[in-house]
Amino acid sequence: LDAAAGAAGRDRVVSNPADPVPTLGGKLCCHAGFAAGTFDQRPLTSRGDVLVYRSEPLARPVTVAGEGTVQVTASTGAPDADVVVKLLDIAPAGKALSVADGVARLGYRHGLDRAAPMKPGSPARIRVKLGAVAHGFAAGHRIGVQVAGSDFPNYSVNLNSGETLERGSRPRVAHLTIHHGSGADSFVELHQLR
Repeated sequence: LDAAAGAAGRDRVVSNPADPVPTLGGKLCCHAGFAAGTFDQRPLTSRGDVLVYRSEPLARPVTVAGEGTVQVTASTGAPDADVVVKLLDIAPAGKALSVADGVARLGYRHGLDRAAPMKPGSPARIRVKLGAVAHGFAAGHRIGVQVAGSDFPNYSVNLNSGETLERGSRPRVAHLTIHHGSGADSFVELHQLR
């Protein structure tokens, strides 16, 4: 996820339950008006609540196959928030095709059976599982990672208050900070075929 060749930094993104990032493709199912699959993500990256990290242009083709994960070090002042990650194939002209996606809920970072509200400003490391990834990135393309606090209706909206969606009545805006570089341990893990 390093934004500038390993330079330490922090990037901020807002997660607003009243205005979630809309789903654009991916592995969703059963939502009228939304299609699954690979789509250009550029319409989403113009929003102020979406971050994109890019590698340098690839000097040679890279083919990956296997389970993909993204480790993110994140903090927030809210009790809970989602971190939604999309793996992108970014062409030289800018087209950014989605390859895989996943989500992790910060308030359940230790397991879905163990609620653990976030401590304000205290960074937590989470692993976002992308599932099976099999893709060839062409020479000259960039490997990209898109990070947001929502992807609706693909994933249910997080109220960010620590309440469940079914019983919650106090949605709140979460200000997420993504920590990267020098010791922050935010990275993408893909299995390259030789």
